[in-house]
Amino acid sequence: MGPDLGAAVPAGVGGQGLWAGDERGGRGHYDAVLGESVWIFRRISADRQRYASRSKPELLNSTIWSLTNYDEADRVQEEWDALAKRAKKVHDRLPKDTRAAFFQQVYMLCEMQANIQRLYIAGESARGGHLAT
Repeated sequence: MGPDLGAAVPAGVGGQGLWAGDERGGRGHYDAVLGESVWIFRRISADRQRYASRSKPELLNSTIWSLTNYDEADRVQEEWDALAKRAKKVHDRLPKDTRAAFFQQVYMLCEMQANIQRLYIAGESARGGHLAT
């Protein structure tokens, strides 16, 4: 096991000590400031990472999801849209001083990914969309 990097940085120095405590499951500064929203933030972030890991960004194109088999394209788009909707609800409920950070770190990423999927699926649908998985 490596060194305890969270202990090497005094709490609050550059935010690294607080971040390390949060990553190990401890309740840190952000939990106190954001309350229950921090857990929702983590859940949305985890879902976004899981959905994004289906394919590397450089491999995304209009043929990545099948329009004809297993409702794959529709299912993927519904998941991204639902995630973006959840992120928007959280964003709108956050205190004004924390919205910008949430927008940059979570909401914008979910919304952009939902939009790019929508564009690729619409492009393939317009082209004919008879793809194999």
